[in-house]
Amino acid sequence: MKKTIGFLLALVLFTVACTPTFASDTQNKEFTKQDILALKPYVSVNENGFFELDYSKAQKDEVDLELLQGQKIYFDTLNKQIESGELKAHSDLSITSENLAPLTSDLSKSVTASCAGKNTAVQQYWWGYSRYMNSCEANRFSADLTGVSATSGGVAIVAAYFGAIPAIPPGITAAYFGLLASRVAANNANSTGIYLEMTWALAFNITPQ
Repeated sequence: MKKTIGFLLALVLFTVACTPTFASDTQNKEFTKQDILALKPYVSVNENGFFELDYSKAQKDEVDLELLQGQKIYFDTLNKQIESGELKAHSDLSITSENLAPLTSDLSKSVTASCAGKNTAVQQYWWGYSRYMNSCEANRFSADLTGVSATSGGVAIVAAYFGAIPAIPPGITAAYFGLLASRVAANNANSTGIYLEMTWALAFNITPQ
């Protein structure tokens, strides 16, 4: 397990290092889920099954350029997965995945049997990700996030549980991952497991199972 997570962290850190950030002159904006969902009128799936963003129309409507750039980078990542056959996009903007196993699903059967709540594969959307974590997975996720001292390290941990994060979103600092850890722990306080939604900009919503 340690070797697997170590490999994932190294791989994601390399990916983050090699991926351009959203903007070199970022103003440290933080985008909410509502900000991203407001882009839906400009989003479509073309006849080849790839996500498209109507950049020109969005610019004419004076949509924030940094938000558009972040969405474009996320679509580039999704479209690569679609091209490789890992994902399939549909005209209603939903996504189906060929990878149905949770990224961190190698807990022993005896341990899993003692964990409350369900543990599911990551579900991807045009705006981000969601998944159920059982009580044990939620505790491990929270513990991994606790004590993160660098933004890139926190992004690597999130990616190990949710999949590739295309770039470090603007406004995200190491303190964010401490907040995420505490919110995960609080919502798993009764050992029920959690349901976590997260956008590509790492805005999150967590509820107990």
